[in-house]
Amino acid sequence: MVVGMSASLLVVGAYADDLRSKVLNEFDADRLVQHTFLESVRRAPEDDQFFLHAAAMKRCVPYAWSYRRMSLYRVPPKAAFNVMPAKWLSECRSVKGSNGASHL
Repeated sequence: MVVGMSASLLVVGAYADDLRSKVLNEFDADRLVQHTFLESVRRAPEDDQFFLHAAAMKRCVPYAWSYRRMSLYRVPPKAAFNVMPAKWLSECRSVKGSNGASHL
């Protein structure tokens, strides 16, 4: 039973990774970071508020990947400060932190 579940997880993970990669490639982001589906599964028990399956920045608008929707969604600017790479935020004056100030 464990072998069957592991095999299923690997197949689903490979499919999810392939689909995510295709969507992100077509999205043509200015900045991009991705984690594998298996990394997301491994990190699930942790504080998932700060772990993004994939993050993208396009024209200084932050996006993250949702496996539930199998698509990108816009990250609110105040939330972006907590989850997006700091270097990306420093390059985008339009992204605000939780206190409303630009993070440069």
